[in-house]
Amino acid sequence: MSAKFPILTTNRLILRASTLNDLSDIVNHVNNPKIADATATIPYPYTAENAIFWVKMAEDGFKKKEIYIFAIQHQESSLRTNDD
Repeated sequence: MSAKFPILTTNRLILRASTLNDLSDIVNHVNNPKIADATATIPYPYTAENAIFWVKMAEDGFKKKEIYIFAIQHQESSLRTNDD
C-alpha cells in the first residue's frame, strides 16, 4: 500500500503535492529572471520540461520517503487540487 501525500490546511492556505496538472501554473510563476538570479538551481527561462522534472523529482522523493515538496495554494484560488 502506498502512502498518500499529506494535505495541510490553514485558514488561508492549502499545502499539497504538485501534480502534472500544475505545470502551467508552475511555469507562469517561476519563469522569471529575478527568481533565477536569487536561486542556485532554477534556470531562466524556466520551461515546461523544467517543471515536469521538478514534479517528478518531488513524486520520487516522496515515494522514497526522502523529501516532501509542497505546492502552496490559496484557499480561495481556482488552482487545481490533487482530487482533480
